[in-house]
Amino acid sequence: MVEIIAENNSLAIQKVYEYIKQGELVSFPTETVFALACDATNSLAVEKIYQAKDRSNDKPLSILAYNLEQLSEFCEINDRIIKLVKAFCPGPLTIIAKLKQNNILAKNINNNSDNIGFRIPNHNFCLDLLAKFKYPIIGTSANISGFPDSKNAEEIKRSLGDKVKVIINGDISEKVQASTVISAVDEIKLLRKGQITFDEILKALGE
Repeated sequence: MVEIIAENNSLAIQKVYEYIKQGELVSFPTETVFALACDATNSLAVEKIYQAKDRSNDKPLSILAYNLEQLSEFCEINDRIIKLVKAFCPGPLTIIAKLKQNNILAKNINNNSDNIGFRIPNHNFCLDLLAKFKYPIIGTSANISGFPDSKNAEEIKRSLGDKVKVIINGDISEKVQASTVISAVDEIKLLRKGQITFDEILKALGE
């Protein structure tokens, strides 16, 4: 049976950490939407994400990371990415970057693509968890694919049920948009509109 724990509970971080280490799914609020999360290095846990969301395996998932140093173990960090992170991160910007060869991320995250999307969330609970876990985690919206984003713990419980081991109950704004998604692999491309505009991105890059 799924546990629901308040975000300000002193045991919340430890409980989520333990479930992630065990290869289970968890959910918690971010500054955008509630995340459905798991260990990004565990292919069986990643498969649970696809099954829980009824999501096609050819649709890539993105990762949440603590900082660029953590990401640099897995991604090629170019000058554009450095500029974007300095300007907008932590924050609601997902950046598509090129993966390093022989990285330990699960291959089914992105259908064996050479690229991965990452975000550094501007949310204390997320950052504390990522600092403790020391590796990136999957961070996708906590809902069935094609349905509206869940706004609270009860909605997540109704839609995902016992596929999630623990839900951290915290507040998110109903007016907040999902993150902006851009590709920084070759040329800069806007892949999804969000809170940060493409003009703001180009200005930060000096382009």
